[in-house]
Amino acid sequence: MLLDESFAAPAQRLQYDQRMGDMPWFLGHPWEPTDYCIVRNWQEYNNQTGEGRYQCVRLLREAERNKGKVYCCYDHKERKYVAVKVVPKAFVQHAQATGDTEQPLGDTGCLRYLSMLNGPATNIATWMDCGQNTESFFFVSEFAEGGDMFEFIKPEGLVPEETLKRLIHQILDGVRFIHQYGIVHLDLSVENVLMRYDCSPSENCAILIDFGMAQRLTPNPSARPGESPYKPIPKRRGKHMYLDPVMWTGGDYDGPKADIFSVGMIFFHLLTVPLFKEYMIERTNPFDKEAIKFRYLMTFGIEKFFEKFGSSAFVSAVNRRVSTAGIEVLKHLIKFKPQDRPTAEEALTHSWFNSVRAALAPPCLLPSLVPSPPTATAAAAASTAPTTMGRCVSPDDVKMSSEDSSSPRMSGESAGGPPNEPHPSSKG
Repeated sequence: MLLDESFAAPAQRLQYDQRMGDMPWFLGHPWEPTDYCIVRNWQEYNNQTGEGRYQCVRLLREAERNKGKVYCCYDHKERKYVAVKVVPKAFVQHAQATGDTEQPLGDTGCLRYLSMLNGPATNIATWMDCGQNTESFFFVSEFAEGGDMFEFIKPEGLVPEETLKRLIHQILDGVRFIHQYGIVHLDLSVENVLMRYDCSPSENCAILIDFGMAQRLTPNPSARPGESPYKPIPKRRGKHMYLDPVMWTGGDYDGPKADIFSVGMIFFHLLTVPLFKEYMIERTNPFDKEAIKFRYLMTFGIEKFFEKFGSSAFVSAVNRRVSTAGIEVLKHLIKFKPQDRPTAEEALTHSWFNSVRAALAPPCLLPSLVPSPPTATAAAAASTAPTTMGRCVSPDDVKMSSEDSSSPRMSGESAGGPPNEPHPSSKG
């Protein structure tokens, strides 16, 4: 049973909290991710009557594993584009009944929990809504116009070290945040990191999505010094190119350190695929005799690995792209033994990130229970500051209708449809 809301939410969070529902904003730890899922009747927009809320714009991608699809939709209530994952009820119910490692209701529950703790969390996708009809569940989250990070592993996606550094910092900061509040992701990959559109160096572009395999961390009171303070997690989860090698043993594993290894493999692929033109490692199974490259990497280290499997031109390109400090961070993240890997918070303190620390917005912390009243200057600044979230439509496009000042519309919006569609290259 959830605690009653006995404290007033800070003024700057009040509007957001009312939209999120009645879950207490001050809760510090979940029970299970699915406990935080709320499901409403789905409100599909009707072009003829103008009733309803969500209007489908276009298909973004297929979600093969859960037999679902992801759409870009227009939310007529919030007046912005959102991402909607549609999953058949039969799959969700089967996953719950069999204890499958992927739980769609856990995904939306995690996002709601994390969004409630941190508002629109800096490096976590923002939860928006969850609905159902007789056939499907509809999971609604923010729409990230920049798409996923696959653009950064194409040959033409080669980015400068400073950009690569900023992306890894932001991913680690998202991981730090979820670990701080008792959640491990366990399915971190290039496709599960989306990009907010057109971000400056001072903004948080990379956001973590897809918490369907996430688990709650349970404190381990019998942990010895040097051991993980949390109980190990059973069942292998994630994609073969990003799995902690310990998972391949079939035994329990350290959840936070498994996430760290996955971040390391994201870094590895972002660094090598644009140069090598293909994935150098497709399985992280140290017991697979065919996984020669991965076994060599774990045995001899990353420098020897590049010399063995890359040409001299490849090695030179790597050295030009990333400094020695960057390679050092990568080596720590993909240490074979979990206890040798840093925590996300420790990794963020490495000197390689010195140049991005000042530019990046600081992590958003839980608000005080008794907030100080904002000054007039601060309130005025807050009311005029533009949003830094994914932008489908500029704030300048939001105008009041001259016919009805009580019913604002976006520029380009008619009574029967959404405003102009997002950039055609966008992904959800």
